[in-house]
Amino acid sequence: SRVYKYLLAPGGTSVQKLDVNPVLLRKGDEVGNVVAGDVVDIVWMPPGGVRAVGRVVALESGGNLAEYDPTGGLRSLIVRDSQTWRKVMVASSFQGNLYVMDTQQNRIFKYEPTAKCYENAPIEWRKTAVDLTNMVDIAIDGDIYLLGLDGRISRFRGGLAATYAMPDMDTP
Repeated sequence: SRVYKYLLAPGGTSVQKLDVNPVLLRKGDEVGNVVAGDVVDIVWMPPGGVRAVGRVVALESGGNLAEYDPTGGLRSLIVRDSQTWRKVMVASSFQGNLYVMDTQQNRIFKYEPTAKCYENAPIEWRKTAVDLTNMVDIAIDGDIYLLGLDGRISRFRGGLAATYAMPDMDTP
């Protein structure tokens, strides 16, 4: 439940030795006026919408995002209605949008960025029933992919179920 910061060494095959503690965020740290809870997930948030630059964000159990700016450090981003979440274990991003999967509510919340953070109500992306109870991860590239506990991958396009052909995997 911590986020560490390491820098790649020249050549990119190892990390630099740091003279400072590499812990960037942990439970109990103050980020702005928010005390961080457990770190739920970390996400690369690419530019998109009003987000001009990509940054790493950490979702904490209180429903806030801690955004890391290499020149300014951490800042807190409020996510609207996060107090209504019940069991959020993963987050993802696409084109600056934040996606949060709540397996207990059986919903995936999509938040579009605003100038201040994620202050608008979330958008419901689903147009079909999906059981999220046993889903453990989410990835987005325009389509949404859900990874189940059993290793199965489900694909959705435009909120509707779409076929997904598992690629050939290397033999272990």
